[in-house]
Amino acid sequence: MRDKTARAKILFRLQRVELGNLMMKSSKFDIAEYLDDQEMINEYLNTVLEEGDSNDIQVALGHIAKAIGMSKIAEQTGMSSKIQF
Repeated sequence: MRDKTARAKILFRLQRVELGNLMMKSSKFDIAEYLDDQEMINEYLNTVLEEGDSNDIQVALGHIAKAIGMSKIAEQTGMSSKIQF
């Protein structure tokens, strides 16, 4: 758990760097690839909620949705994927 908390904090800080450097996309780093299980997703979201602002939360939810997959989210929530897009 402690390791995942540390990883979540690093991912959040990378998210902030990514937002600050939108014009300078030099790598294909994808935060969603590191959200590999529910515990990591929870730690990441908790970190963003504790340390971020509303924009950070919105971006984090996008990373989480990508990690889980929008069709799986639609299936689990009973919502149509058309509503989510």
